[in-house]
Amino acid sequence: MNVRRLASLLLAAGTVAALLALAGMLPQASFRAGVSLPEDFFGQRLQGPSEMSLPAGWLDAIWIFWWVAAGISILYAASTPEMRQKLLRMTLLLGLALALGYLIYGRPDTPLETPTPEATETAVTPIPNQEVDVTDLDAPAAAVPVDDVVPPNPLGIVASILILTLLGLAAYRWWRGSTEPPRPWLADLQQRAQVALDELRQGEQLDDAILRCYREMVIIVETQRGVRRKTAVTAREFEAELARSGLPQRAVQRLTRLFELVRYGDYRPTPRDRMEAVDSLEAIVAACSQLVDAAARPREERR
Repeated sequence: MNVRRLASLLLAAGTVAALLALAGMLPQASFRAGVSLPEDFFGQRLQGPSEMSLPAGWLDAIWIFWWVAAGISILYAASTPEMRQKLLRMTLLLGLALALGYLIYGRPDTPLETPTPEATETAVTPIPNQEVDVTDLDAPAAAVPVDDVVPPNPLGIVASILILTLLGLAAYRWWRGSTEPPRPWLADLQQRAQVALDELRQGEQLDDAILRCYREMVIIVETQRGVRRKTAVTAREFEAELARSGLPQRAVQRLTRLFELVRYGDYRPTPRDRMEAVDSLEAIVAACSQLVDAAARPREERR
């Protein structure tokens, strides 16, 4: 079991444990007017006996387990090149979740409990030679009006703006991806694969042809599509990027395997390797041709 799967299992176990604990608390829970989230977390804790049926210490243990698992995940993400790229995105999502939680739970628009004024007994000292109206003693005290108007919360406004901005950016990216114009780099990729295929058919050395072809394919995809090949990314990982770009996965896998053999080892290609290279390049050329034709057909129809 690798570290990534172990961290995922720890987070999943902590989430399930927290949900089970919360589910067990709900039948015995009673709600009352609380305080805002920062004051509840960082201020003085509420005093008084707990009304929950959860055994003492379990909730603290769950919180400790959760934060330990989160710390392990953060350390793993910081030490792995692949996950380090996603750490900023995870941090933004966590901040969005905290802001949303504060917006929902930290500032209720209507108080849970509204204090009702009760009748108070007023001690009246009788004054000599003065009559006291008994009806005034039995009358309840005047009710003090309670102002339920909640003032605007700047943090809630900022959180709302942040949430709406992120949702707008996500919608814009989705719309831009759905209306993305045809990819012109497929024609360049088809041309480069066709050149390598012609070289192999004319008797060119397999290792030289494969190295040139693969490197130029990487440059084409890197330049036209914006894929960045970092030093920590292996050829197999970049092969997944090529396959996701629309190329036939099996052909790209075979071409990548041949590239790794001739690039990273003292390997002498066999006639079978040459046949696989020719088949892979033919499949890539055919797939690129179909994609280019399919992308050009809607433009001709619009004309």
